[in-house]
Amino acid sequence: DAVAESNFFVVQGLDGDQPDKIYTIKGNIDVDWNTDSLADAGDALTNFCGVKNNVDVEGTVDLYMNNIHTATLTGLRNNVKVTGDYVQKCEPTSLVPEGHWGMEDSTVLGDASITLHGGENLDHKLSSLYGIHGYCNRSDVIAVGGKATIIYTGGYVGNLYAIHANGPQNNPLVRGDVVVDVQSGYADYLDLVRNMNINGSLSVDVREGFEVNGGYSCFAGGHVEKNVIMDLHNAYENTEVAQDDFSALRDMNVAGDVTIVVDGGNYDEVRAIYGSESSVPSRYIGGKLDLTVKNVDARLMRMVYYGAIVRDDVKIAVDNITTGEFVGVLDSEITENFEMTIKNSTLGYDNITDTYSANNSYLFGRTLLGKGAKVDINNTATTNECGFGVAFGEPEGSGEVDLICRNVQFENVSHGVATPIDLSYKIYVDAKVGETSTKDKPLTKVFGLGRTLSYLPNSTVIADGALPEGLVFEDGKIYGTPTKAYPNGVNVDFVVANDNDSVPMTICFNVAKKDCEFDAKWSSDEKYHWQACTHTCGDENCDATKDKAEHTWDDGVVTKEATTTEKGTKTYTCPVCKATKTEDIPVKETTQEDKKDDAVEDTPGDTSGDSAGNNETIVPANKGDVLKDNDKNAIYTVTNSSASSPEVSYKLDNKKVKKVVIPKTITVDGVTYKVTSVQSGAFKNHKNLKEVTIGTNVKSIGKNAFSGCKKLTTVKMGKNVTSIGENAFYNCIALKKIEIPAKVNKIGTKAFYNCKKLTNITIKTTKLTTKNVGKKAFTKAGSNNYKKLIVKVPKNKVTAYKKMLEKSGLSDKAKVTK
Repeated sequence: DAVAESNFFVVQGLDGDQPDKIYTIKGNIDVDWNTDSLADAGDALTNFCGVKNNVDVEGTVDLYMNNIHTATLTGLRNNVKVTGDYVQKCEPTSLVPEGHWGMEDSTVLGDASITLHGGENLDHKLSSLYGIHGYCNRSDVIAVGGKATIIYTGGYVGNLYAIHANGPQNNPLVRGDVVVDVQSGYADYLDLVRNMNINGSLSVDVREGFEVNGGYSCFAGGHVEKNVIMDLHNAYENTEVAQDDFSALRDMNVAGDVTIVVDGGNYDEVRAIYGSESSVPSRYIGGKLDLTVKNVDARLMRMVYYGAIVRDDVKIAVDNITTGEFVGVLDSEITENFEMTIKNSTLGYDNITDTYSANNSYLFGRTLLGKGAKVDINNTATTNECGFGVAFGEPEGSGEVDLICRNVQFENVSHGVATPIDLSYKIYVDAKVGETSTKDKPLTKVFGLGRTLSYLPNSTVIADGALPEGLVFEDGKIYGTPTKAYPNGVNVDFVVANDNDSVPMTICFNVAKKDCEFDAKWSSDEKYHWQACTHTCGDENCDATKDKAEHTWDDGVVTKEATTTEKGTKTYTCPVCKATKTEDIPVKETTQEDKKDDAVEDTPGDTSGDSAGNNETIVPANKGDVLKDNDKNAIYTVTNSSASSPEVSYKLDNKKVKKVVIPKTITVDGVTYKVTSVQSGAFKNHKNLKEVTIGTNVKSIGKNAFSGCKKLTTVKMGKNVTSIGENAFYNCIALKKIEIPAKVNKIGTKAFYNCKKLTNITIKTTKLTTKNVGKKAFTKAGSNNYKKLIVKVPKNKVTAYKKMLEKSGLSDKAKVTK
């Protein structure tokens, strides 16, 4: 028990920053605080501290707090050094209204893991929270010698800091990786990592649903030696009051790759990657930059800003943003390839006050481009007379900009002032045969060059090609009623000029055909039925189909009985399209009784048959009969009852079996059957199965055959397999290697879906196309690490198979080679 307004310190040394004596504990400290006696405010502590003032712990420190009520709580404070690991966890059942600190001016030479929690609600929120702050004076600026993990599990907090130091000089050092995980809750201000050097990687996850009401900064000041990964959400949606500024990286150097996703929020200004103030040298990203910004409102929005240098490829994706002014890259340098997509967005509009006087938005401003840039803009508009430009200012170098626009509405377009950038416009316009556009609502969506022109002027020259049939060019507008489909697009080249400048522009018209109408009668082949286009769409070569599916056959009827000399016939009908197929009924076998009744056949001296003179014929079981092999835990279903070549399909009958060999043949009651298929669901969800060898007579692997076999690591397919069914190896998460034989001509939908450890695929067949490999057949295959996935294919199929496999879900990061 404790009394009100009291201090509680587990271990305390002498006061002072540099005392004459350091107290040492040669062992571990383990604190487990769990009491119900401090439930009321009148019983609260003033301060709780685990280890304080000039103490060396030559071991580990583990602090666990549950049901603690204290104004402030600190784990390690003031010149404390721990040689081992440090763990601090405060359960949500505790109440800490003023301040909660994990480490203050202390050092942990091992790993540090700190779990913190905020207040109960907005009326009882914690004032400030720090995970790690500063470092011990005796530690040579080391804050954490190993990995640092800061977890915020929820609640309400005014100021949330994960790892924080006051100044840019002699920044504290974390030798290992840094992980910041903000799981839920609310904060007035978020400043996660500031003035910190990290020798490992940095991972920041602000999870969906977390709300930041004010400023939002993730990493400012310092250095990261390896990669940075950030997934940053904000549930703040107040459109009447904007938050403060947002930055993901500011005043930073990162030696490795950077991957950032920004999702949600309503800010005054967004500066996603912010180099530095002009008085400080520029900051760099040494590897690749992959930046995604979506579902964000802001008065000003800049992606890469103010002296940032990116030394490798840059990919920026912008989706569903609303901003008064947008700039892709400003006062910065891109030394390698640049790609940016902007879609579903509005530029030049202030969603907060609707009074912001919008300036022009630009893709680049005073920016050095190395190997050029590609920008793809889709379903995006400017409003409030906001201009849209490709570049402004005079960058020190030059580059090429390939600008592609799809379904965009810009009030005016400018390619900039006095810039050496080589600009190429390509504008995509979608239309459909028979649909009319007018002069008031033309097909052209990008208007003008510079601020003095409203539309493409009449002086525009069509340099090459012609407009699609049915369209006209008048008063700077393209409109009309297309009469012919151009499904592959048709390019029309323009040269747009005014008194000061001229720019080449290409408009690519994608004119789709009319919607198809389909025949009420069914078309069919041996395997499928469908309803075909009646060609009223205007395309005589249209091969569109509706409701295409495999036949479903009825039980069949005997249309000709078999005799001892002639085969019979059984006819099956598809109930959907009424197509039919036939199947031979084998010739009846001649028995000893038949021979006795046939005097011509009964010749003297015949010694065939057994020792008793009998000549009994062994007949296979009927099609559909089930045969069991209890010794080998198998069930076989007869699929062909022909006496000359009887066949069966295989299914496992024991879920405890770990290793299975599917035989070439089985012999039952004197009849030898070939095992030619693996039944649908034959091994589905067998949790213990680890290894399977498929016999060389097997031709087909059925639907869901191995689906959900989560321990299956090894599969050896027989050389005669021709088809792999739908979901055949679905969710086989332990499968590492597979070889697809040379006779395979079909792979079903999701056949290898989520085989996430699959790193080695060998394809020997040359018979695969997009038509016989199902959708998502290889989706999530190798997803544990796509870069390790290697697919070996026949040497003359590398290019074709790469495209085919990616359409079937294979990651573009996988390596396809011969």
